[in-house]
Amino acid sequence: MRSSFLPGQPLTSLDQVEDGQLYHVLLSDQSVGTVQRHGDVWLWRRLMGGTSQRGDRATLAAWLADVLA
Repeated sequence: MRSSFLPGQPLTSLDQVEDGQLYHVLLSDQSVGTVQRHGDVWLWRRLMGGTSQRGDRATLAAWLADVLA
């Protein structure tokens, strides 16, 4: 049986991301990604084999545009 565990809260808008809170997003390939912000540094990754990435908001937005397309 496949697990339906989704970490954190659903990511609805980057404008509403609270510092330190973990969010999840369902990606176009049916995998799950996580997003977290610590001040001006954003952390994100694709679960199940993805590598953690960090950068600014613009870099995260570009990654999201790619994985949600």
